[in-house]
Amino acid sequence: MASLSARDVRAVLDLVGEVHDADTLDEFRTILLPALQRVVPCDWISYNEVGDDGTIHAVLVDPIPPAHLFPAWDRYALQNPIVQYYQRTRDGRAYRFSDFLTREEYHATEIYQHVYRPMGVEHQVAVAMPSPADLTIGIALSRKRRDFSQRDRDVLDLARPHLIQAWRTARRRSTSNGAPARADIRDHLLLLGMSAREADVLELLMHGESTASVAARLSISPRTVHKHSERIRDKLGVHSRAEVVAAAWSSVAARTD
Repeated sequence: MASLSARDVRAVLDLVGEVHDADTLDEFRTILLPALQRVVPCDWISYNEVGDDGTIHAVLVDPIPPAHLFPAWDRYALQNPIVQYYQRTRDGRAYRFSDFLTREEYHATEIYQHVYRPMGVEHQVAVAMPSPADLTIGIALSRKRRDFSQRDRDVLDLARPHLIQAWRTARRRSTSNGAPARADIRDHLLLLGMSAREADVLELLMHGESTASVAARLSISPRTVHKHSERIRDKLGVHSRAEVVAAAWSSVAARTD
């Protein structure tokens, strides 16, 4: 990680704060791709769940490739050298095409001829998430021209354990049917239209916590706390933190009268 600057580390922290906000796996995927692309610029970014038999369980690509390429991706996905390496080793750290193949070897593959060449993809780096033995869950970033640097790999490796935790949290929230045991105040905040994470933030604000304290207690960035606070103000129709707290307590009091 020696190649990472303080600015790189701050960017990763902001990324982690954003993805931990996800309440479902679908929301995790939707938040992750643009957030990660801001940290490691690329021409395409994708979230993929591929079975060891080549079955595509889920795929989300931004920007979306031409529709006629998806059948070829279904057929040749397991030829991706990063996927092959992960299936052999379960080593999910960041790797590039160039770590395994020369340019000539890459160009000779069927996946290049039928998928990546039509898209213009010459370089890719990917990380994998822990998954069942028969499934590979990967996040791939692709470029047309410049290969990914050691800095890019270090950023992804630094973010990866936090992304894993955010993925697990989103999966747990997705399967909880939205009905975990909650304190009465938090239940009421959810009824007001807050998301689960907005309710977490608002409850702490109601008890006098500072932005920095909320960020630390929820393991998110202060920037993410500010974003939640903006959405909370919009939902309550108020304009300041003091009004947020007053409106929330007033609503809770009215419910208990």
